[in-house]
Amino acid sequence: MADAGADMSKVKFIQMPNETVWFIDYGPLPLVNVTDNTQSFLDWNYYHKRPVDDAISTKLAQLMGGNTYRMQFGYEGGNFQGDGKENCYTTQRALYWSGWSAEKMAQGLKDYANCQNLHVVKDITNDGTGHIDMFFKLFKEDQVIIGEYPDGIDATNKQNMDDNAEQMEAIALAGGKNMKVHRIVMPGLGLDGNGKVTNTPFTFINSTLINGNNLYPDFSFESWADKRALAKQQWQDA
Repeated sequence: MADAGADMSKVKFIQMPNETVWFIDYGPLPLVNVTDNTQSFLDWNYYHKRPVDDAISTKLAQLMGGNTYRMQFGYEGGNFQGDGKENCYTTQRALYWSGWSAEKMAQGLKDYANCQNLHVVKDITNDGTGHIDMFFKLFKEDQVIIGEYPDGIDATNKQNMDDNAEQMEAIALAGGKNMKVHRIVMPGLGLDGNGKVTNTPFTFINSTLINGNNLYPDFSFESWADKRALAKQQWQDA
């Protein structure tokens, strides 16, 4: 980090026990009260079989002297995106895993994350998580990236992603703006060490944007060279 020019006086390393690496799923969602500029954490109700991970958000808030609001239904941070204002996005799989109706989940996320409008999109059917971050990246209030399957890879999920793009383009945002949709190629199922196709869908879209940098997954499969180059160009164009 120092070699990259980070101001290390603003970086603090916190060590505490954990069970898995999936911090976006059990870590906190920052909340800001814009009337008095105070901050708090939303603590996702993570898997009950990973109680050490599930405790981390509250422990972080305690270390930082802040408040934590504990979600009352099972949820993972990787299945949530929001514009910081009033629109939030999740997938149909979130409804399935929680057992909640769309109306009940919309109210829950309104109560805990100030989601005035919850938009539920179709997930990737063969992805075990069903998370929105596999194929959807909101990078401005009115601009979103959605995965696009080339012909011949996965007809069902190609249709799901096309349906999602159509749904997003129809959203009317504050001030009369409409959502602009960008598409990035989905490479399909991954390969194992011997080059054989696995049952795990891969993505170039599950990214983190920080300080003008974009960290997104990339893969060294020789047969994906064209898709890698295309995904990079599509990110840059967006």
